[in-house]
Amino acid sequence: MRAPPKRPVRAPPKKAAKRPARATRAKKEAMVADQSRIYDLLYGTAEGIKKKKKEVKKDPGFVRYCKYTAKMFGKSAKKTITPKYEQALAFLGWKLTPQELNSSSDFTMYVGFGIAAMWMVLNYVLGNVVRMGVWVNLAANETLGQALMGIGFQRDVFYLLGPSFGTDPVTILWYLGPMILALYAWYYVQSYPLKQVEKETIRALTFIPQITNYIVMAMKVTPNLERAIKFAAEHGEGRIAQDLKDLQYDIHTGKYRTVEEALDNLAWRWGKQSEEFKHALMMIRSSVMEGDEVRRNALLDKAVADVLEGIQEKMDYYSRSMHSPSIYLYYFGVMLPLLLIIIIPVGSMMGGSGGISLLGGFIPMFLIYNILIPLFSLIMARGILEKRPPTRAVPKIPDDMPGLPKPGWFKVGKYQIPVLAISAVLFIGLAVGGLLIDPILNPVPPEWKQISHVPLLSYAGFVIGAVTAFSFWLWAANKDRRKMQQDIIAMENEFQDTLYVIASRLGEGRPMEDALKHAADFIPDSPATKMIFKPTLQNIVMMGMTLKGALFDEAYGSLRWLPSPFIKGTMRIVVDSLGLGVQTAARSLVSLSLQLRDSQKVEKALKAMLEDITNMLSTMCIFIAPIVLGITVALQQIIGGALKSMTKTMGKGLAGGDSGGMVSGMAFEMPSIGAEASAPVASQEQLLLIITLYMIEIVVVLIYFAASVNEGKNELGFKMALAQALPISITIFFAVVFVAMKMTSIGL
Repeated sequence: MRAPPKRPVRAPPKKAAKRPARATRAKKEAMVADQSRIYDLLYGTAEGIKKKKKEVKKDPGFVRYCKYTAKMFGKSAKKTITPKYEQALAFLGWKLTPQELNSSSDFTMYVGFGIAAMWMVLNYVLGNVVRMGVWVNLAANETLGQALMGIGFQRDVFYLLGPSFGTDPVTILWYLGPMILALYAWYYVQSYPLKQVEKETIRALTFIPQITNYIVMAMKVTPNLERAIKFAAEHGEGRIAQDLKDLQYDIHTGKYRTVEEALDNLAWRWGKQSEEFKHALMMIRSSVMEGDEVRRNALLDKAVADVLEGIQEKMDYYSRSMHSPSIYLYYFGVMLPLLLIIIIPVGSMMGGSGGISLLGGFIPMFLIYNILIPLFSLIMARGILEKRPPTRAVPKIPDDMPGLPKPGWFKVGKYQIPVLAISAVLFIGLAVGGLLIDPILNPVPPEWKQISHVPLLSYAGFVIGAVTAFSFWLWAANKDRRKMQQDIIAMENEFQDTLYVIASRLGEGRPMEDALKHAADFIPDSPATKMIFKPTLQNIVMMGMTLKGALFDEAYGSLRWLPSPFIKGTMRIVVDSLGLGVQTAARSLVSLSLQLRDSQKVEKALKAMLEDITNMLSTMCIFIAPIVLGITVALQQIIGGALKSMTKTMGKGLAGGDSGGMVSGMAFEMPSIGAEASAPVASQEQLLLIITLYMIEIVVVLIYFAASVNEGKNELGFKMALAQALPISITIFFAVVFVAMKMTSIGL
């Protein structure tokens, strides 16, 4: 019997090798990262939302102040606010309750009125009780009066204690001044949200056309609202760009169901401040529903044109609204003080003990002319400048910019010289020169031998030397930076033409490298060619860098040292648009060039409208004011000399007779007990010091105002204008004083 055949033994199937769990996890993470990058490329929110959650915005100072005062006055404050304030808080994004907002004004009012009441009581006690007691003690003690006179004691020190309470306007203003300031502080706090809305509205005049153009540029490339909003938010500036970023966040966190709903909400929120921007957003939204490309582009072009027209009208309005306040600044900051500088000393010399005569002492005049009037003029100037429509931001030149001398030095040819050394030489030379020529040109008259005499030219040499040294330091330390800034501004102004040349070559289908090379050959002397195009081409050809790296690389990029946010932002748009195709980039550059041309038209129109005001103020502070003030000083000398002669004549007539109520025999003249002291008068030397300081302060304020009107917030422009104006005005002032005194045959 045969055995059954054996079945072949099959080898067990090989088990598949297990993939490492770590590799699978890494692959999943890579896939998620790729999806995140794609999502971020399309919508710009994958990482943005995470960053947004981490960001904690700090409340503005006013909001913190309201929350602080609400802890004390929140329960008693009103629980309602007007719709105007509700709209302002919603527009600004301030999370404040009605009680918190109202408590801030209540707290300011109570504290201000309390301080004003304490001021009134303190002045009344000091002015009517303490001061009279001091007079009595000095009148009874002749030795003490002589001792005080010997150490240079001035009677107007007593007037720091406050005038006696009376019914004349000056005394009433002295007592009620803090009450007026308290009312102003209350009004300022109460109206602060509305003023901030107005400021944001004026600031938006620059950014609304920019944002609208960016949205339209993106919509012409791809009619997708979400992508257009992302593009405008990334490249735009100002509050509207921030609102667009917040809009993206709100869309992807579910606050709005669609981008159209979010855009409508933004349009209505800005509608109260800019009707043209609201209509532009509505037309952009409508263009998505337009199927025909020609009609869609026409609708987008109309949105841009309407915005530019509306912004132009508003800029005209705000520019004209600055004219009248500027005239008021001229009258209150220059003309009225020039009149008062004549009236106050004369009134103090001739008019008793009350009213305007109280202001003729050194301390009151110093407070008025060297503190109050310059401070009031500066506050008024800043208030006017807040209504100035903003223009393109000027480039800020850093101290370590290549091509600049080291800080504190300036270039003279190939050499660098320390600024402070030259300033010190100027100061010492002018001061010593004044001392040397004063005895020759301004000798002391014989009749002035027995009384105080301040050599005018010695004083003038010291002041002119100090002002000239400071002005030279200001000029030399900033002249190279200013020249570089002006070169960059000139490059920005012609950049629109450069973009058009590049766009023309891109429109022919050429690559960006060829377009840059053609632009460099076509306009070889252009600053943009020397500073941007040629270095960029070298980075691409010799170092093999991409266009983005050739422009923005931190170590070798052609724009790494260029302090122009405008040009950097424009070239970033160029790089981003090239990612969508050469033809798309060409259309974007043409639109961008037209936008730059329109913004330059607005800037030129603004400067032309305000040119008359700035020229008038500059001429006034440099030439007219020094001449008038110089004549005023000479006039005071004439009046003071005449009054001294009258006093001597009257004193001889009264010799041996009635002393007129004065305590006889005292070197320190005091009224007899019970008599009111006559108001002190600033001496001629003190008056010259006060007017000199006022001259310098008012020149600084008016030059700051004129420079800010012309160039906006440009620190270098203000410094250079001040360095040129200050030495001229102070030299004219002292020259007029000297000539006027020589013509009237008086000395100081």
